Amino acid sequence: MEDSVRLEEIVAELARDQKETRAALREAAQARNETEQSIKELAQAQKDTEQSVKELAQIQTRTDESVAELSATVKDLALAQQQTDKNVAKLDRTVHAIGARWGVQSEASFREALSGILSDLGFEVENYIKHDTEGRVHGHPAQVEIDVVIRDGKLMLIEIKSSMNRSDVYTLERVVEFYEAQENRKVDRNWLYVHFSSPV
Repeated sequence: MEDSVRLEEIVAELARDQKETRAALREAAQARNETEQSIKELAQAQKDTEQSVKELAQIQTRTDESVAELSATVKDLALAQQQTDKNVAKLDRTVHAIGARWGVQSEASFREALSGILSDLGFEVENYIKHDTEGRVHGHPAQVEIDVVIRDGKLMLIEIKSSMNRSDVYTLERVVEFYEAQENRKVDRNWLYVHFSSPV
């Protein structure tokens, strides 16, 4: 009788152990399934990361190409700007040369015409040229030139210029002083005739 009870207890205990084992196996299977799912998700995440890195590498490559193209364009623009600066400087020199030549010719033509007109009106006209060895007029030794007009004993000095700036007025004053000192004669009037006056 005791053996029969003991056997039933063993059978019952075995049944419980079997039930617990099945439950543990189910939990292990579930854990394995979850682990496999996590591995799949990690694999997908790794794949997505690799794809993102690949796309970023392509973007970086395109960016590097764009920067290289931009750098080349900036270099071309800098060279073009240098050439433009040279052309502008050359044009500026040409314009100044033309202006200077026109000014000299214009002054000479006007001086000749004025001399003829004044002579016909009874004025005595002389183109006065003298070397200023002391540099009293220009601050250094240089030739001084001015037109001298005389009538009825009145002495006038006329400076004819194609263009003028403020310093020309002061230069004329020094020319008058130079003339008076050199010729020991008082100038009654002085004139400055200008074709074009630059802004001050």
